[in-house]
Amino acid sequence: MPATSVSPNLAVTTTLPARPSLRPSASTPAPLEPQNPSLPPPQTFDTIAPLYTLLSRLLPASPDAPPSLDPQHLATEAGAIKLRLQKARAAVEGLGDMDRTIEEQEEEIRALEEKCEKQRGVLRGLAGIKVDQSMAMELD
Repeated sequence: MPATSVSPNLAVTTTLPARPSLRPSASTPAPLEPQNPSLPPPQTFDTIAPLYTLLSRLLPASPDAPPSLDPQHLATEAGAIKLRLQKARAAVEGLGDMDRTIEEQEEEIRALEEKCEKQRGVLRGLAGIKVDQSMAMELD
């Protein structure tokens, strides 16, 4: 007989299987949803367009016209692009798991793939049970 559980925060009743391993336990906390840090706007990561604009100012507009930017002022004008790159770097470093190695990430991927395969096996087993039950009902 299935056990019934009522959540204290919601007025929803759920039916749980009688298997004790699937019942919620007070000692096991609910999994937390991952919190994604807020990213700056996409313009923070766009450095190609400002860099192109800056470099194009070094070239003369026409063969007999002087450039609109003196090469001596290039470092000063590039400051805004450098600041944008620093903000982008800081935003990327603030993302979760940036300190993990490739090997650690590949190991986690393998573990998750194994878990998915086990879950697919369970689902195939449940589908087999459903087919067996429907066949038994047809025979009755």
